[in-house]
Amino acid sequence: MKKRSLALLGFAALAGLSLASCTKKPAKTTDKTGETGSKDTGSSETSTPVVVDNSGLDIWLVYSKSYGTTYNGVIKSGGTTNPIDGITYKQDDLLPAWKEFAKKLNLKYIKQGAVYGASDGDNYKNFKAAKSGTTKGLYKDKNGQITDLFYNTTASLNELGDGGEVLDLSEYIDTTNPDKAKMPNFSKYLKENPAVEAELYHNDKIFYTPYLDGYQAIERMFVMDTTSVAKLLDEELPAGTGELKAGASAEENSKGLKGAPSAAPFIDADKNYPDATTTIKIVDEATSKAVDVTVAQTDNIIKQQNEALAKTDGSTTGKTLIDQFKAYAMAAYGDIITNKYDGKISKMFTSVGACYNADDLVALLRLFKANPDVLYGSAEAYDAVVPVFPRGQADNRVENILNFGATLYGVQGRGSEYDHLFFGADGKIHDFDTAQASYDMLDKLHALYSEGLIQANFWSGDKGTAGLDTFFKRSLDNSTFGLLEYDYTATQAAANDIKDGVGTKSESRKKAACGFDFSKTQVQGVAPILSPLTYVSTESFTYDQALDNKTGKTLTRYYEENRSVKNTSWAIPAASDNKDDAIKLMDYMFSEEGWRIQNFGPEGYWDLGTVLGEENTPIIKQSVLNHFAGTGLDFWNYCRGFLGTTQGIGHYRPTTLDFQACNFYARDGYTKLTLAADLGVQMNSRAVGNKADITWHASMPMAVFSLMSEEVSNTYLGVTTFWAQKGKASADGTKTGWVKIVADGSDTTENVLSGVGGKEYKYSDVLAQRVTKNTTYLNTMGKKMGLEAPESKAQ
Repeated sequence: MKKRSLALLGFAALAGLSLASCTKKPAKTTDKTGETGSKDTGSSETSTPVVVDNSGLDIWLVYSKSYGTTYNGVIKSGGTTNPIDGITYKQDDLLPAWKEFAKKLNLKYIKQGAVYGASDGDNYKNFKAAKSGTTKGLYKDKNGQITDLFYNTTASLNELGDGGEVLDLSEYIDTTNPDKAKMPNFSKYLKENPAVEAELYHNDKIFYTPYLDGYQAIERMFVMDTTSVAKLLDEELPAGTGELKAGASAEENSKGLKGAPSAAPFIDADKNYPDATTTIKIVDEATSKAVDVTVAQTDNIIKQQNEALAKTDGSTTGKTLIDQFKAYAMAAYGDIITNKYDGKISKMFTSVGACYNADDLVALLRLFKANPDVLYGSAEAYDAVVPVFPRGQADNRVENILNFGATLYGVQGRGSEYDHLFFGADGKIHDFDTAQASYDMLDKLHALYSEGLIQANFWSGDKGTAGLDTFFKRSLDNSTFGLLEYDYTATQAAANDIKDGVGTKSESRKKAACGFDFSKTQVQGVAPILSPLTYVSTESFTYDQALDNKTGKTLTRYYEENRSVKNTSWAIPAASDNKDDAIKLMDYMFSEEGWRIQNFGPEGYWDLGTVLGEENTPIIKQSVLNHFAGTGLDFWNYCRGFLGTTQGIGHYRPTTLDFQACNFYARDGYTKLTLAADLGVQMNSRAVGNKADITWHASMPMAVFSLMSEEVSNTYLGVTTFWAQKGKASADGTKTGWVKIVADGSDTTENVLSGVGGKEYKYSDVLAQRVTKNTTYLNTMGKKMGLEAPESKAQ
């Protein structure tokens, strides 16, 4: 198999499970074992599985309330006919992947034990309540049978393990001699991936197999509507557009950019780069090789814009800002634009050879906000133009505003899977939640928010995908328009037009109240882009260093997205009456054959080909994608609901599948990002297995540490609640924590920002508790890793 120099967005192959020898096109097979459902003969009848004895597997699995081992009619009432096996699946019929697992492992049956509709927390409570007598681990599912595999959060599974209620898998693992282990495939995987093994151990035991989503890969990134950037920077302005007044002289009801500027330059207070000439590394689009190019020093674009936006005479318009930016781009990047970009300024943001910095991106957000009429021919085309937005208002979506800010301003720790901890450039453990730069970043985000560059009330509203639907897909009435989101490419790129079974149908877009018809607008440019050049602490790091202090920092591109082990999986109850088969199925997921089924479905659902340079990779058949296009679901929910694949249980989900989940039009951007990463132009964090591997871009293992006592954690509860995913903001618009600072500014210092258990915390309390957290928690964690955290200083 072709091996990449950096396993980023390329296929991070399962250790020891080479695909190179699998060159035959898979033949379609007929499944007999565990089969339910009926061939589509026009009859509504389905066959019923016959349970012979208790030697099958009873699996308690409900992912996102709706997905498990069987078909759930809530997803699509009346059943659905599978395009490969021709079977009509109805409520509780075993899905194709699980029928295949039963057949391959010669299991008597696989049965769905949990009821759909409950959350992870509800399932955990029900699971606990199902305990029979005093025997730990003896649980019965909805069928009255003892559960053999139980799905839940890894935190809950570890808790069950501590109580002796689920099996310790470490007894079945031997990384020294995998072939002799009870779980040989899993042992081989851990031997080749010691960083993953380190994350799994909890109190010296392992209670679940890991669910890995893009191990050693960038999971989330900046996803941009690149078509809009080209309209703003490469095309002639349509007659009569660009006339909206911008800045201090804009009318109160202006649809564009209004108000005095708030954002200040970051790269340098006066210039675009601090040196007369600055050499940066980019990818040459023509040769696909990394090359050094020179950027000329000129006045910082934010400084230039601020001077223009501060004018009150009405002379600054959307067109003024566009012309100003074009002149700046040619002065700073002219040679690159002319020789590398075919004269297209937009490519400084959108191409594989992107060369923009953090200030350039903020300037672009302002152009977008100031020119709705340029983009769509009328200043009345939108109720609002929103440059940056989250996908929705669920906690982990709102948190993406922080990820956006951290990527823009080079703050580490947001991409960590464990309490926002990270390894600093000094090789020691640090905490995003206690670093001065994190709090400084909130002030910068507030400046952007006050200019209307971040979605108003981004923390309140629909917990689903309202942001994506409104700003990219435009499937809601009164639609607005967005430019940039920090999220998964496959999710956001679905906003592009449908092609080859992936994307959004144009007719599903709505006509806005203002009269603009989104259904007649082509969407093909929503795609991932490289991150901006920004200052990241690559040489030294101190806890109390201000964000604007550039000491020990380097201008680089950095995506802190290497979330190795995810936070859901499955475990074996201690009282399972079929532990052997449960262990066998768990282990099978880490074999080549099992891994393919869990990700791509049984053999008949895919062919072999090359994806992202990886040969002999399963490629989902077009007939499956066509079936997917008609369901109205996103790619992952389709896989879970109709195929039974990609569940949040122990397995590795490769980037080659993520790539196939992307809309056709976004795959080009995905490929560019892959190339830039392979060439070392786009940096990312990476998991580490031992201290020798630790650098400034090494990510923190998730589950290495035991939890601190409640007494200790209470001493810094203000910090914890302040940085909670949503800042404890509520759907009715109430905001606290970091959200309040972004929205209202740090002049709200003496307002209550967070409250837990009747105790209220002010901003000054939070700042004081940073020292407490470092001394009671961070140093303890560091010592456990053999890497003491630095001494904290009072602020």
